[in-house]
Amino acid sequence: MLRRNFLFLTAFSVATPAFALYDPEPVGEIWLLEGEWHGTLTYNDYSSPGKLVTLKTQLFAALSSPSELVLHYVYDDGPGKTVYSYERMTFQPEGKAVVLASGGSKPSETTYAVVSNTRDGDMRKVIFEDTVGTGTNRFTLEFGPQTFVQKHEEIEGAAAPVFRNEYRFRRAGA
Repeated sequence: MLRRNFLFLTAFSVATPAFALYDPEPVGEIWLLEGEWHGTLTYNDYSSPGKLVTLKTQLFAALSSPSELVLHYVYDDGPGKTVYSYERMTFQPEGKAVVLASGGSKPSETTYAVVSNTRDGDMRKVIFEDTVGTGTNRFTLEFGPQTFVQKHEEIEGAAAPVFRNEYRFRRAGA
C-alpha cells in the first residue's frame, strides 16, 4: 500500500506542469536607479536664504515593487555627525503621477503630476509637480546608467523658480 501511494504521488508530481510566479517588470526605467550612489546634496539654507550648503552624500536605492523605489540617504554633516533620511517614490503605471513619501520622524506623502518624461541618449528626464496654494513644487529627475540628479525647485505664481536643493550622484565604483 505504501509503495502504491509513493508511485501514485511520484507519477502525479511528474504529470503536473510547473507553475512559475513572475512579477511584472519595473515601470519605465526606474530599475536604473537601483544600487549604491555617491555624491552630494546642495541646498539653499532656510536660515540664510541664498547661502548654499553642500554635504557629501551616499544613496542606497532598491525596488520594493515594480513601481516603487526605496531611497536611503546618508549625509556627512561635519566631523562625527552623520544624518539619515528615508524616502519612497511610487511611479504610477500609466506614468501620470509620482507619489513621494518620506519615512523619517515626520512621515508625509504627496502625489505629484508628471508634466514631462523624456529621453536623450541613455539619460531619462522626468519632471513632476504639485500645486500648493499659488505656488508649485517641482522635482526634476535625470538618470542613466552612471548618473542620477534630483533637483527641487519652488515656483510662486509667474516668478522664476527658486532653487531648494539638488542631489548629484555617480554610481559607486564608476
